[in-house]
Amino acid sequence: MTEDIADKTIILTTTDGTRALIKASRAKHVLAGSFLNVRAVAAVLCQLQRDVLLLCAGNQDEFALEDALCAGCIIDELHRQSCSPLQLNDLGIVLHQAVSQCQESIPEMVQGSVSGRRLEKLGRVHDISYCSQLNLLDCVPEMGRGTSCNLIKAYAGERCSS
Repeated sequence: MTEDIADKTIILTTTDGTRALIKASRAKHVLAGSFLNVRAVAAVLCQLQRDVLLLCAGNQDEFALEDALCAGCIIDELHRQSCSPLQLNDLGIVLHQAVSQCQESIPEMVQGSVSGRRLEKLGRVHDISYCSQLNLLDCVPEMGRGTSCNLIKAYAGERCSS
């Protein structure tokens, strides 16, 4: 995957995601996580050894099931990879427990969500199938200052491109 995008301009199109990134822009590290890179995100977070806030962007200022499930998957993977116990707030506990109960049916849950039904009406069911796959990618985008974005290769702990 890294070779496919090396030296290319990547454009992220989002509405609520943009607002979330702006809100998080003062943080020391702003990483982009999805179902596709859960394991990689957890690996980078473990390497950083810092407190973590998982920011779910939502959909049109509303709760989005897919965001919550993804956050729960990241928490679940952090439990697997972390050398020390996690300290979760109440929402983190609920998300972790929810994912523990439904991890095998995440694609179906995403498809049944408000966003999933909207994508289905638009004929984009294949987007749901692709985006709800777990751990397909081993890189994590990190927002930089200004317009820059780094791509971190999770398992080597090094930046692949900038």
